[in-house]
Amino acid sequence: MRTRIWWRSRRMVAGAGLAAIILAGSIGTASASPHGSSGPGGSGVVNGTSTSPFEDVTPPTFDDGTPFAAAQQWLEVALSHRTRRLDALAKAVSDAKDLPGNVSSVLAKLVAADAVGIGALAGEVSGASGVQTLDQAAASMIVDYRVYAVVTPVVRTTLASYDQLAAAASLQSLEPAIGAAMATDSKAASANRAAALYRDLLAELGDVVAGDTAEVAAVVALTPGSFPSSSDVLSSASSTLTASAARLASARQDVRGIVALLATPGLTRMRARLGGRG
Repeated sequence: MRTRIWWRSRRMVAGAGLAAIILAGSIGTASASPHGSSGPGGSGVVNGTSTSPFEDVTPPTFDDGTPFAAAQQWLEVALSHRTRRLDALAKAVSDAKDLPGNVSSVLAKLVAADAVGIGALAGEVSGASGVQTLDQAAASMIVDYRVYAVVTPVVRTTLASYDQLAAAASLQSLEPAIGAAMATDSKAASANRAAALYRDLLAELGDVVAGDTAEVAAVVALTPGSFPSSSDVLSSASSTLTASAARLASARQDVRGIVALLATPGLTRMRARLGGRG
């Protein structure tokens, strides 16, 4: 567990006012940040400053004036929600059908390491007898694990990237049939228009594959210790995912246009496929 000394000058003090923390039973889900790192909502007032058990950047400080029961309850809620988030992430990784085995293993280990650490902290908090122990646990919960700031967006971004890569591969699988149809079409005008759409299709898919492949490699390499530089990597990946989504939509439209221009038996079967991933 890391020492808290160097954090104190950068963190808000949670003094006696922590007893007023509002831990509503109907805690909802906050809107996601551009990186997908936001945790569930729920806030309280600490010395007149809004704070949240789901803070994942700057831990609160529990000093000697902090009511023990209030600090312990704050941490129990914060750790409980992190545990549930990690369980959901582990299931998402396990259920993912498009992840390469090595990437799935990396993500599973990332989530499992956090789950073990957060579970150990929960035990320490439950058995704590002093505020100092809680103070150290609060720092470790955020600094050592970054469940919301790093682990969540790493998993979600990686899953989204491989979903897009699978969609691109599905559309690329149509290329032989498109090429054959263009070669046999007897109408020069429609064949020329189809060829233009085909060139655009290849360019769009090439950009998706190149962009997502490069970004996901950088994202998968992130760990809780990568913070705060991880924010730049995740921001770049988020922008790439948005651009790739637009390119995939354009590629699907290209294929629809080609199918409409070249109404051959081989291409008509594509219509059903366009309703799915491709």
